Amino acid sequence: MRSRSLLLVAVVPIVLATSSSALAQPSAEAEVHFKRGVSLYQETDFKAALVEFKRAYELSHKWQLLYNVAQAEYQTREYAAALSSFETFLREGGERIPRARRAEIEQEIARLRMRVGKVTVRSNVPGAIAFIDDEPVGPTPLTRNVAVGSRRIVVKRDGYGTWTKNVEVASGDDLLFDAMLEGGPPVVAARPESTLPSPPPSPPTVTTTGRFFWEPWAVTGALAAATVITGILALDASSKLDGEKNRFDVTDRELDNASSRAKTFAVVTDVLFVATLAAAGASLYFTFEPPSWVKAPSASVRIAPTASGILAVGRF
Repeated sequence: MRSRSLLLVAVVPIVLATSSSALAQPSAEAEVHFKRGVSLYQETDFKAALVEFKRAYELSHKWQLLYNVAQAEYQTREYAAALSSFETFLREGGERIPRARRAEIEQEIARLRMRVGKVTVRSNVPGAIAFIDDEPVGPTPLTRNVAVGSRRIVVKRDGYGTWTKNVEVASGDDLLFDAMLEGGPPVVAARPESTLPSPPPSPPTVTTTGRFFWEPWAVTGALAAATVITGILALDASSKLDGEKNRFDVTDRELDNASSRAKTFAVVTDVLFVATLAAAGASLYFTFEPPSWVKAPSASVRIAPTASGILAVGRF
């Protein structure tokens, strides 16, 4: 009790001195919680003071309050949390923290590091949640600083068994635990299949007669080539239009000409693209369903897909 009282005497003036700077333009609610925390800290009710300081920080997000949070965590022997709060205080405060205060806190951090160890928890089930001393700390895998002493690690996930480990953590320990969760969601058994082998499915076949119509495909190819060429020209015209727009001395006539050329090639490209699609559809139709006036009953072809391509069998 004497050491704690001495620490309180050293800390409280700092806490009180922080009230004006840490809560510059605060919300009224944050200031109420802060002042209540100061009062509780002076009464050595450190757990209640910690709750009030945390609530004030959540409402105001003032980095200066992390000093008060860390001191209360230190007094409640939450050494890993105090270490994290002090480190965050230094990181967020940066150059705004006076040199003397920074040196003091770095000394506190050095002492706290002698009171914590590190644990890493992994699991064979993705997304399993880890608990340390009944407090959820997050999904595995994770690494956390914990206070020295006896710690209880639990890993669980719905549908699986719970993994529990009681460990002794010493100063500077770096411990690794692999949680193996047993069980899992029930597996629905598949219905037994018949023991008799099923005949292989018949490959789809397309039967046609008469000669192969190459003319529509030639038209389709020509239209596709024209579409590619006009597309390239359209891109070139668009690029030149962008260049004209960026010229300082461009005239309205030059800009209109470049814009008209780009639009013309774009429209032509769209028309040719639609025509190519229509020609391709017509080519497919005439290939597999030729008109009756060109069908030759003396010739027939059967087309069937195979593992290596398409097989055509027929008589002529």
